[in-house]
Amino acid sequence: EHQKEFPSNWVQGRGWNQNEWDIKEFPTKDLLDKAFPDKPVFIIRIDGHAAIANSLALKMAGIDEKVKKDGGELIIKDSKLTGVLVDNAIELVKSIIPEVQNSTKTLALEKAQENCFAVGLTSVSDAGLDLNDVLLIDSLQKSEKIKIRVYAMLNPTQANFDHFLSKGIYSTDHITVRSIKLFADGALGSRGALLLEPYSDAKNTKGLLVEPTEKLS
Repeated sequence: EHQKEFPSNWVQGRGWNQNEWDIKEFPTKDLLDKAFPDKPVFIIRIDGHAAIANSLALKMAGIDEKVKKDGGELIIKDSKLTGVLVDNAIELVKSIIPEVQNSTKTLALEKAQENCFAVGLTSVSDAGLDLNDVLLIDSLQKSEKIKIRVYAMLNPTQANFDHFLSKGIYSTDHITVRSIKLFADGALGSRGALLLEPYSDAKNTKGLLVEPTEKLS
């Protein structure tokens, strides 16, 4: 229904959680393929550590059953891709999606602020932001287009390192940048959290180490 009202080249979303469904299993791309046979679909799980893509999106990304990704997993059932990608495998599809324009991001930030203010939230934390998004938020605050206070934790990207690390803490009346979010493993809900023993409902995995220990030490 949303796509009918606001058509776009990609169908995107976030928030699915199989643990809240009657059948608590990962979804498959079958329904997405039926609803959108000619348009790529990419929907991120509630925790951000898994996503599901339809067949067209997988094809556009060059993904088949033989593709491997360090620190990631493509869920396969009956020798076929289900469309579910876990942790680092998400980037295989995410990397081909066109960058969202700043005008669209601005509208989203204004709407998010409106929703937060409506329930009394005047300050939020966001764990894992890229450089362009931090700079956009800062500029919108300086121009008073948004007034909500943001504690911004950086993604561990080279662009963030180059811009922020040599300068130290960046803080204004509305934004604070003084920390970096590092990733060691995935999340429990997407079966990516690294365990000592296999998952009770997924005996074929103990989870994922998304970054080499050498990089974290």
